[in-house]
Amino acid sequence: MLRVLELGVSRPVLVGSGDCVMDAILQGIRSLPAAEDLVEIHFAHVDATGPARPSPEILRRCTVLIEEAWPWNGNSTLRETDRVWLPTDCTTVLVPALHFNTLWPLVANDPRNTPDAGSPAGLIPYAVGDRLALQVIKDVADPKERLAAYLERSPLDLIDVDRFHQLTMHEFFRRERGCDVRVAAHVLENFRHRRLFFTHTNPTPELLRLILVQIYGHPAVEDLFETSCVEAAELFDRWAAGTDVFAGAEAPIHPDIARHFGLEWYDPAARYAWNGRLYSFEEWVAFYLSYAPDQHAPVAA
Repeated sequence: MLRVLELGVSRPVLVGSGDCVMDAILQGIRSLPAAEDLVEIHFAHVDATGPARPSPEILRRCTVLIEEAWPWNGNSTLRETDRVWLPTDCTTVLVPALHFNTLWPLVANDPRNTPDAGSPAGLIPYAVGDRLALQVIKDVADPKERLAAYLERSPLDLIDVDRFHQLTMHEFFRRERGCDVRVAAHVLENFRHRRLFFTHTNPTPELLRLILVQIYGHPAVEDLFETSCVEAAELFDRWAAGTDVFAGAEAPIHPDIARHFGLEWYDPAARYAWNGRLYSFEEWVAFYLSYAPDQHAPVAA
């Protein structure tokens, strides 16, 4: 493709519609050579307030829409009142909503989590709460005894984690129906061998790289740029190796869950980055039970 700016022609428009995962995908796309010289790239951000609201002016010119397929929102993120602005020849590339709860079977929304000045999304956002910890808080009156009470219990005693894994993967595959990107089979085959998620919804750069390669493999996307799909795969490798996307929001994995599933990459001594600090598993649980950051925890780089 000739550089459209050299020809005095408007750049094609690529819109990515979704949440923070879509933002990460667009970061990867922007890492391609001269990406934003060739293509006008826009992020239509979906957050707690509802579906994305990109301007009609942008949507009228959209060449390619990369959209997260949210099953709870009609397999889309754009409102129908916004979608009507898309040109009839706009190509939509659907990416599945990523939810892999297998390694976090007790995940829950924490009712204590409320925004404040220092933490706009709260201290425990993104539904990474812990039902076992919330139950311990109810059952154990003395805050000093709660950590020991938590560590005495195991998620394996509370839930059939194998059945839960089956249901998680069934839903993962179901969400991918009709999508252009499919990673459920890769996750199923590799989650024991490779770290693919930082939280139940935040993929690691390794998984993001696979998503990017599949998106770029769509002819309508590759045609926007001057990089072949083979070259792009190599460039996405480099981007994945150097990016820190999502690395600051890591939900700890219970040691019993790691042992049960035989996670080869799991390190019992690992520290997890959260809200600018690093926590061991026990330190994270203590932080979670108290709902107060440990000021003595190391600062994340």
